[in-house]
Amino acid sequence: MRKWESKANSRLFLCFFLYFLMIACHISKIELPSPGEKIESIEGYASLQIYGTKRSTKSRFTFYFDLPSRGYVEASDFLGRTLYKIIFSKEEAFFILPREKMFCKGREEEIIFNLIRLRLTLEEIFNLLSGEWKSIHNQSSEESREWVLGEDEKGRIVSGIKGDLGFEVKEFFGKTNFVKMLVFYSGENRGRMKVLSLSLNKPLSKPIFSLDFLKTYEMKTWDEIEEILGIEN
Repeated sequence: MRKWESKANSRLFLCFFLYFLMIACHISKIELPSPGEKIESIEGYASLQIYGTKRSTKSRFTFYFDLPSRGYVEASDFLGRTLYKIIFSKEEAFFILPREKMFCKGREEEIIFNLIRLRLTLEEIFNLLSGEWKSIHNQSSEESREWVLGEDEKGRIVSGIKGDLGFEVKEFFGKTNFVKMLVFYSGENRGRMKVLSLSLNKPLSKPIFSLDFLKTYEMKTWDEIEEILGIEN
């Protein structure tokens, strides 16, 4: 074998090793708040698979939700390189391509649907992860009342249907209400989300919600973003 081929194979092996090491560091961890402490933020790492008639996607992403109106999602490839970011702020969302220095903006539900073909709000995503299905003020929200929810013998939410969107919880983190794995469907799309790690009420280590950097980015429409990403409508 040529020397350059050996080096290339070594680098490839190292990349895969680092990738699986990164995954291993996030497997099945949950950090709960103190008893009686109110949940104000939720941070984690998850994998997402979506299967549809037009396209199928697989991704891993970190997230931080600071209710009631802020959220952050960062998706990466298997080398840990950022593919895109989403910043949610006051019902408005910014979909960002750091490599291309481009972004588009729209309502939070619109951006979520464009990306994963699921009509969900930021609060509903928080409800799915926490199993609480309550607003930040501990009262049922308009979105929550539209859902028909199913419980298990322990009173945990294990399924839900709203229109053509539905989900079923396959696994929880131990005896908690927090979801570890769920499957979902919406129209012709099917998918699975597995939460690999979860932390609650963890202070931010960096200003992830700042939008100042967008001053140097070029604003695009979603149609233009889809063309750049190679996504079919």
